Amino acid sequence: MLNNFREAAEARRATQGRRLYGYVSAAIIVVLILAVIFWSMPLWLFTAILVAGIALDIVLLRKWINQDLLSQSRAGQQRRGLADREPGPERSVTQRDGTRIRTGNALPLTRDFD
Repeated sequence: MLNNFREAAEARRATQGRRLYGYVSAAIIVVLILAVIFWSMPLWLFTAILVAGIALDIVLLRKWINQDLLSQSRAGQQRRGLADREPGPERSVTQRDGTRIRTGNALPLTRDFD
C-alpha cells in the first residue's frame, strides 16, 4: 500500500506539467469551496464538479504511473542490452533424469516429459 502511495506521489511530481496540473486542481477546489460558502453555489453542483475532478485525477494518475513504469522498464532493458534483441532459436536440453527442457534465449520455458 505504501508503495502505491509512493508511486502516485512520484508520478504527480515527475514533470513540470504534472506539478502545474496539481496546483491548478487544488486552486479549483479552493475556488469551489469559496463559491459554496460565499456565493451560495448549490451543493449538488459542487458535488458533481468535485466528483468529476476526482475521476479525472484518478484516470490521469493511473495513466502517468503506467507511463513511468513502462519507461523505467524500457530504460532498464536498454541498459542490459535486451530491448532490441531478437528472440533466439528454440533449443532443447536433456537433463540427467531424461526430461527435456525447451529453451529460448537460454531461459527454460516448458518441460517435455517423454
